[in-house]
Amino acid sequence: MKDNKNKKAPLIIGIVLTLIVMVILLVLVKKKTDNNDTSSSNTTTDKQQTVEQQQAVAEDNNITEAEKEEISKYVGLIYDSGEGEKIPEFEDINNANEDWAWLIVCDYLQTTTEEYKMFTADEVQEAAKVLYGNDFNKKFTKDSSRHVKYYEDEDKYVSAGMGALYIDKYEVKDMIKKNNQYIINIIEYTYTWSDDQHQRIVLDSKSEEITSFNQERISASTDEEVKLMEEESASIDAKMKDYVLENVDKFQVKELVLEKDKETEALHIISAKNK
Repeated sequence: MKDNKNKKAPLIIGIVLTLIVMVILLVLVKKKTDNNDTSSSNTTTDKQQTVEQQQAVAEDNNITEAEKEEISKYVGLIYDSGEGEKIPEFEDINNANEDWAWLIVCDYLQTTTEEYKMFTADEVQEAAKVLYGNDFNKKFTKDSSRHVKYYEDEDKYVSAGMGALYIDKYEVKDMIKKNNQYIINIIEYTYTWSDDQHQRIVLDSKSEEITSFNQERISASTDEEVKLMEEESASIDAKMKDYVLENVDKFQVKELVLEKDKETEALHIISAKNK
């Protein structure tokens, strides 16, 4: 009997050890299955969150064609001065360079007037509110801008043309809408002419030549020649635009933040900075 018990002992121990190993394996398999379920659930949740974020961005950046047109028009008003004054950097319009700020106001008045005329200080001040909003608190005086000439006899003002040799231009890189604001990235560039007037020379932000475009000299003494000159100018403008958009890294990109007034719905510039 004793021998039989001794023979059965190893067998029983083996069975017990096998059962223990099976239990451990079952526990490990169940844990792995639970982890996979959790991981799958987390992955699904992450994907859902990513999709939701992308949809939110897409909705936030859903700028209508009407908004794009309005933005383009406003940026043109505050940039197209042709007086060698690019939009300066500022975090608050009240801290912006006044040479630029008042020049743009007077140019705006001129473009909205049918014929060339001079303006009173009150007219200039009122136009500034239209362009920059009611938070603009600078006071216009005869010494506010070197680009605005004061006529004492008339007690009126007018933009003083400078006949700039360097023409500042820009192209809109992209527009992003965030709540009540628009972030506009523009590419700034400058061009001038060669001494013989046969080339338009494109310059970077350091006034160094990047490229040039040949321009045929046309006398413009007849209507046909005027038309040819205008067509060639438009063609070169298009070529410069394409070149700038294809070589953004060679130029200065500036970020403009515009805001729409909640009451008047008019656009105003909030800030401008180089990127």
